[in-house]
Amino acid sequence: MILCTPDYGCTCAPGYHGNQCIQECQQGTYGADCAQTCDHCKNVCDRYTGPCRGEGSKPYLVRPYCTQTHSYLKKGAEIVNPSFSPVQLQVDLTPNNVVRSSANAMFYPVRYREDNSI
Repeated sequence: MILCTPDYGCTCAPGYHGNQCIQECQQGTYGADCAQTCDHCKNVCDRYTGPCRGEGSKPYLVRPYCTQTHSYLKKGAEIVNPSFSPVQLQVDLTPNNVVRSSANAMFYPVRYREDNSI
């Protein structure tokens, strides 16, 4: 499908390219005339609008467009009180320790595992 306007001329509909606009975008490209890239997606992106599909993005990228990294801490949480219950953690959230993306962090995940070797 070819889309034409008096002000901008003609272009292929999103998801297509070529002289007659019948060729689908190749993997890694999307949009009108397949002119935009989505090379940050782990597998494939939607050829019409660009969001990552399937398993989505690399784990450190913000969905759906996968063009920004998540905020992260340079130095992780430290255990303040290593007792069995409760465990207290201290997290340094000062600007010197936080590498920010333009996406706001909503939470900080803490993972743990039991050490049965003791």
